[in-house]
Amino acid sequence: MLSHFLRFIVLVVLLLLFQVVVLPRIVERMILSKLDEIGLPDATMEVHSCSWRGADIANVTLDKECCGVIGAMAVQYSPRSLMQGKLKRAQIIGGQLLLRVRNGKIEFGGSRQLKSGSGEALFDHIELNACILSVEWKNKRIHIPCDGSIVNSGAGRLEGDLNLNLQGVPLRLQFAMLREDKALSFGIEKKAVDLRALLAALPADAPDLPARFAGRADLKLEGSVSGNNGLAFALTARNGQLKTALAGFPVDADEFDFSVEKTAEGFAFEGSAAGEQWQLKKLSGLWPKNAGERLVSMAWEFEGHPPESVSRAVSDHGLDISQLGAMNISGRLLTNLSRAPGSTVPDFEVPELLVAFAPGKLRIKPNAVLRKFSGEVRLSGSFKNARSSFFLQPDSWLGFGSARFGALTIENMRMTLQTKNGRSVVESVFDENGPSTHVHLEAVSHGATVRAGKKSLPAKVDGVRLSIDTRVGPETVEAAGTLALDRLEQREGSSGLLLALEGAVLNARLNQDGVDGPAIESTLALNAATLLNAQSEALLTLNEEILKPLSGTFNLKQRKGAVSLEWPLQPNAVLHANGYITLGETNPSGFFSVACEGFRIAEEQAAVKRLAESTGLTVSGDVSLKGNVKLQQGRLVPRITLAASGAALSSTHYRAKAEGINGSVTFTGFSPISTPGNQRIRIKSLKLGKLLLHNGLIALCLEDDPPAILIERAEWGCLGGRVYSRALRIDQNHPILDVRLFANGLDIGQLFGLAFGASGTGQGSLYGMIPARVSRSNLADFTIGEGFLYSTSGEGSWKLEENNTANIVQQALEQQFEKMLPESIDEGVHDKILSALRNFEYSMFKIDFVRQADGILARVTTRGHSRNQRVPVEFEELILEFPGFDENLRKLMIIKTAIGQNFKQMAKPSER
Repeated sequence: MLSHFLRFIVLVVLLLLFQVVVLPRIVERMILSKLDEIGLPDATMEVHSCSWRGADIANVTLDKECCGVIGAMAVQYSPRSLMQGKLKRAQIIGGQLLLRVRNGKIEFGGSRQLKSGSGEALFDHIELNACILSVEWKNKRIHIPCDGSIVNSGAGRLEGDLNLNLQGVPLRLQFAMLREDKALSFGIEKKAVDLRALLAALPADAPDLPARFAGRADLKLEGSVSGNNGLAFALTARNGQLKTALAGFPVDADEFDFSVEKTAEGFAFEGSAAGEQWQLKKLSGLWPKNAGERLVSMAWEFEGHPPESVSRAVSDHGLDISQLGAMNISGRLLTNLSRAPGSTVPDFEVPELLVAFAPGKLRIKPNAVLRKFSGEVRLSGSFKNARSSFFLQPDSWLGFGSARFGALTIENMRMTLQTKNGRSVVESVFDENGPSTHVHLEAVSHGATVRAGKKSLPAKVDGVRLSIDTRVGPETVEAAGTLALDRLEQREGSSGLLLALEGAVLNARLNQDGVDGPAIESTLALNAATLLNAQSEALLTLNEEILKPLSGTFNLKQRKGAVSLEWPLQPNAVLHANGYITLGETNPSGFFSVACEGFRIAEEQAAVKRLAESTGLTVSGDVSLKGNVKLQQGRLVPRITLAASGAALSSTHYRAKAEGINGSVTFTGFSPISTPGNQRIRIKSLKLGKLLLHNGLIALCLEDDPPAILIERAEWGCLGGRVYSRALRIDQNHPILDVRLFANGLDIGQLFGLAFGASGTGQGSLYGMIPARVSRSNLADFTIGEGFLYSTSGEGSWKLEENNTANIVQQALEQQFEKMLPESIDEGVHDKILSALRNFEYSMFKIDFVRQADGILARVTTRGHSRNQRVPVEFEELILEFPGFDENLRKLMIIKTAIGQNFKQMAKPSER
C-alpha cells in the first residue's frame, strides 16, 4: 500500500517538473521553429507561465532589428494538439510589425523576404488586439493601428479580417493568402469616405498636392501580392462629390468617378466628372512602369461654359471670350519622364488637340523637343469663324540670341509680355548665367474670398501690386518680391462690419542653396486700417495720427524661423509678439508670446472721439494683453488673456452707462473666438435709463461650435436687493433670449420710486422669480412667463401721491372694480376703496403672473387696511386681476425706442 502511494507521489512530482521545466521549452521550440521556417531565425521570447491548456508569452522579438515586436501573447492548446505539433489559438496584445514594399515585393525588417514555410500552420486562429502595422513604401512610412483575426482555413489558406485606422479614417481589410503559391489577395471597401480626412491621413512627408480637395466618394481597393507577379491592385472611386480650386477658381463636381489599376505596363487611370455648367466626359491615360524612354500618355474630353470669373480675369490681358458659347476641348498628351543621352524622343508632345466652341473651331497639332536653353518647335493648325478677339502688344515679343531656321536652335532668349495698356507683366532672360525673371502684376477692384474657420467671408481688393525678381543658378535660387495692397476690404455679413486695411506692404527675400534648405527674410508694414459699419460709416480709423504703423519681421534659416511683431499703440504701450517656427518633416510647429502692458483708453483720445461721434459709444480705462500662441499640427492654439482695470463704457443710443469694469477674459480659439468657462467680469455700477444697478458680477464663456455667448452667471445689486440669472445663451442663430430673473429682497419703496417718481413711497421687501422672452433686436419686444413676487411676513406699506402715473393706476383700478363689485354698490364706496389703496398698509402682499390666451394676467392678492384715518377701510383678502399686464408693461418701460417721447404718452394705458 505504501509503495503505491510513493509511486503516485513520484508521478505527480514528475508531471509538475514536466509542466514547469519541459513544457515551456516545448511550446517555445514549436513557435521558434515555425518562425525559422518562414525566414525569422533570430526570434526570441519569454514563456512566463505554462499549463496543460495554455501558456502566457511576453517580450517576443522577431528579428535582431526589432522590426517585429509582441508585447504579450496568450497561447491555447491541448495535450493532443501538442502531440500533433500544433497550437490552437493565439491572442496577441500590443504587437508591432514593420513591412517594406520594394520592387513589388514585401520585405520584413531590413531586407529579409518572408517565406511560406512548410507543413500546416502552427495556429488555427490568431486574434490581434491593440496592434500597430507599419508600412514603408518609397521612403514613406505609415503607422496603422489594427485589430481583428486571422484564421487557418486549411489546405495552406489563411484568411484575415482586420479593422484598421488610417490616421482617423476607419477601414476594414479582408485578405486571403495561399502559402504554397506565395500569393496574398486583399480588399478594402468603404462607403462615403471623407476625401479631406483621407488626404490628411497621407504620410507627413508626402508631396503637397496642387490643390485642396474636399468631398465624399465610395472607395474600393482590390489587390494581390505574389512572388511571381509582384504587387497588383485596382482602386475605384464611385458616386463621388468633389470640391476643389484650380488656379484660384472654385470647381465643384456634383458627380465624379475615378479608377486606377496597376498593370504589367504601368498604372492605367480613367475618370469622369460633371458640374453645374461643365462635364469632363473622359480622362484616361497610362503611367508607364519603366519611365526610361517612355511617354506618359493622357487623353481627355471636356465640355462646358467658361465661368464669368475666368472671362473677367483674361480680359485684362487682351483676350475677349464673352461671346463664346459652350466649349469642347479634347486631345492627347505625351510627356517623357526621363531622357537617355542622345535620345530623339520628344520631352513634350501633343499629337492631337481640338478646341471647339460655338461658332468656331481651333485645331492645333504641336510637337516640341525641349533641352536646356535650346529647342525645336513645329506647329500646324487652323482657326476659323470664332467670334472672339485677341490683342497682343507689339512690344510683347520673344527674342533669341541665335537661331537657325528649319530646325530652330535656342541659345540665349529674352521674352517680354505686356498688357494692352502697355505695362510689362513678365520679363524673362535665359543666358549663360542661368534664367532670371521679373514679374509685375497689378489688379484693380477684384473680388476675393477669405477663409476664416468654417466661414467664407467676401473681400474686395483695390490696387494690388506684386513684383518678383528671381535668378536660378546651377545649385541656388534667389528671389525677392514685394506685395503691396492699396486697400483690402473684408465684410462680416452677420454684423454688417467691414474692415479695411490700407497701405500694407510685404517684402520678402529667398535664397535656396540646396544644402541647408531655403533661407527667407521678410518684413511687413501696415500703415492704416478702418472699421466701418453697414452704412460704410467709419467707426474707427487707425492711421499715422492715431496709431503708429505695425511692423514685423520673419527670418528663416535651416528650417528654423524667428518671428517678431511690434505695434506702438501708445508711447508707453507697445504690442510685442515674438516667437519661433520650425519646419519639421511632418507639420510645422512653433511658439509665439504676445504682450502689451499699460494701454490706456481715454475719452480725449482721437480714436475714442471718432468712435463716440459715429456710434454714441464712449470707452475708457486701462487694458493689458498677455499670452502665447502655439503652432501644433498645422493649427494655431492660442491662450491669450485680455484684462481691463477701472474701465467705463457708455452709450447715448441706449441711455446706458457702466463704470468700474474690472476683470479678464482668456481666449483659447481664434476662429471662431472661444474661451474657457467662468470668465469673470465685475462692474461697479450700471445705469439703464432710470434703473441703477451696482456691484455686478458676470461669468461667461464664448463657445465655438456653434458660436455663442453663454452667460453662466449674472448678478446685480438692484432696488435695495439683488437680481440674478443663470445659464443665458446668446446665439446669433436664435434671435429670442430666454431669461429667468430671480429677485431677492427688492425694496418696495425704491420700486415704487422707480415706477412713479417722487410721488411713490413704501416699505417692505419682495422676493420671487419672473421668466421672460426678449428679442435681441428690439428690447421692447418681450413677453413675460408665469412667475411670482411675494413679500415677507410682517407689515409693509405704500403711498401714491397725485400725479399722472398714479392717475393711470387709479384708472386701471376703477376698471377692475367695475368688473368685481355689483352695480348696486354706491359710487362713494368705490371712492373710499380707491382712496384707501393710495395709502395702504399690508400684512400680506403677493403678485402671481398667469398665462392666458390673450397675454399675461397679473393677479394681486393682499391683506391690510387704509392708513388714512378719514377712510377706515380694511380688507381681509383683496384680489385684483389685471389682464394684458405684459402689454401695459411694455408701454410703461423706459427703453431705447421711447427716448425723447412724452412721458404721459409713453405711459398711456392699454385699451383693455
